[in-house]
Amino acid sequence: MDKFEFTVEDGMEMDRDGLILCLNVGAEDAPDWAPLGCGTEESAAEYDWQMETSRDILNHTHVKAKKPIKTQTFDPLPLTKGERATEWLWEKAVVEENVQALINLDLLEVHRYVKWKGSEKMLGIRHKKSSIFNTSFGGAGGASLDMPVEATYGGVRELGQVTMEDGAFKYVSGAPNA
Repeated sequence: MDKFEFTVEDGMEMDRDGLILCLNVGAEDAPDWAPLGCGTEESAAEYDWQMETSRDILNHTHVKAKKPIKTQTFDPLPLTKGERATEWLWEKAVVEENVQALINLDLLEVHRYVKWKGSEKMLGIRHKKSSIFNTSFGGAGGASLDMPVEATYGGVRELGQVTMEDGAFKYVSGAPNA
């Protein structure tokens, strides 16, 4: 890899907790990145490449595709006091039903398992103009209150650097020393 290096030894697999999706619960120019997914046991981004195949008169197969639409489901997502991303989403989705807030979100993928080559900074991918909507709200009697959500990564995709400062993620656009 030209720009990146994995943080584990050859032959080792990456841990799932090395990939974190964060929601900006602050302002665009002063982001406050809150991790999403506490209580969710399994979650992966799905890629829809919108592929089409066709065959021409010479029997050649042609493939057309577009940049992927990425969606990620967090189910269950327990409503947990102190989980800032979940509390923020509850307020905007359940209490306010604020569609405009939910379709103009700022998301950050933190790839803790990889660093920029020659740096200690992790890879971050920022997606402004993303969305997160709850798919239900409630749960079984005697169980916890759940708010499963689906995130759709939108807007312009921006690569950058992530560091941990005082237990919080900090993001800077672009490659180190660029």
